Amino acid sequence: MERDLLRAEVESALGRGPIGEARLAMLGSLIEIYEDESVLVGGKDLPLWEACACATDCWEPFPESWQPGRDPTDPWSGGIVLPWVGERYRVGGVVVLGINLREASGLYVEYEIASTQLERLQAGHKKPHGSWWAYRSTRAAAAVMRSMSGDNRLDVPDAVELAGELDETARVQAVKCSPKDGARSARTPEMNRNCPPRYLRRELAALRPAALIGFGLETWNAVERIGEIDESVGCDDFSRSVVRLDGLAFEMMWLHHPSSVGDRWQRSFDLLLDNLAEHPVAAIA
Repeated sequence: MERDLLRAEVESALGRGPIGEARLAMLGSLIEIYEDESVLVGGKDLPLWEACACATDCWEPFPESWQPGRDPTDPWSGGIVLPWVGERYRVGGVVVLGINLREASGLYVEYEIASTQLERLQAGHKKPHGSWWAYRSTRAAAAVMRSMSGDNRLDVPDAVELAGELDETARVQAVKCSPKDGARSARTPEMNRNCPPRYLRRELAALRPAALIGFGLETWNAVERIGEIDESVGCDDFSRSVVRLDGLAFEMMWLHHPSSVGDRWQRSFDLLLDNLAEHPVAAIA
């Protein structure tokens, strides 16, 4: 994909000015993954239920009506989603790992979503899109980034301040498909099994984080499918490990999903803060 086209389309989706050369280079490395997998052809993101090598296996249980992009009036293409890479994300940074998007797909949809999240956080709102995801996932990421920098003020509860932290992270989805099933975006076992080795493995190799924060049990399972996990702290509400993947090593913190019921996320987050205070994350030199 031509870099000038990539630059223009990301800038258009984000609506926040020039994206910068370092960011463009990293996005270009990610784009090459999807071109190699033939799910991005001539700059066009093809529906994954049609173009992905695992499509037949993954989508067999679903009716055609659940395939995004089949209807010409559908706002979603059903195509691969380019991970969010913040303006200040660099190799050795913090990557946030989600399960999959809900009722959203297409190459630049994460940038459209992040544009709204940044705008709402900067205005002091904690629930962009009516969800705790952006605020709570970024609050956890901020704690890890502060730990890496040696800052003892680990917790950043202010939404406005978190907007800047969001722009320093990258965000990846463990499963790329998002079925049209009433905003649940249920995944088949085949999607959970096939997607991480095909895409996530190479995305993390391109992003080369020092730390990964996974939310929800499925994210742990996804990483387990692609790497070797050496867990040092583990309980029902929090885990910390070292992951080794194709010559890359990074720390992984696992928490409950930001939208989990009751106080489950808060319990995870409190344990994260306690653990980081005692054992800071080492930055990559």
